[in-house]
Amino acid sequence: MICPAAGFSGSIGARVSEIMPSVDAASRSYIVKIDLPPLAALRSGMFGRAVFSLGKRRVLAVPTGSVREEGQLRWVWVVDAGQARARMITLGEAHQDRREVLSGLNEGERIVFPVPAGLTDGARVEARP
Repeated sequence: MICPAAGFSGSIGARVSEIMPSVDAASRSYIVKIDLPPLAALRSGMFGRAVFSLGKRRVLAVPTGSVREEGQLRWVWVVDAGQARARMITLGEAHQDRREVLSGLNEGERIVFPVPAGLTDGARVEARP
């Protein structure tokens, strides 16, 4: 929260105590109540601006160019014991040049990228860092 009013500037941490369930459709806004710490520089009636973090989550993502599609089927080539194996995957959101993988691939598995033309299931491949 940033308070540029008389005698106070900077940011302080605060906690959301309540989010009102009704939304003003015209302004697309709603009321959020915040518990502020007891600071002598904060006075009733001061103006402040709140910034809310939306949270973060870890995702498994692969380069967009590594995903192969045929109709509604999507897969990547996984390196398995020195061979390329087609692995069906379920994709989530796109983030710049990467795609989120919701299922079908585990963290730490190596995929083939860039994918050489004519790659087939069972073809010998060499994993490089």
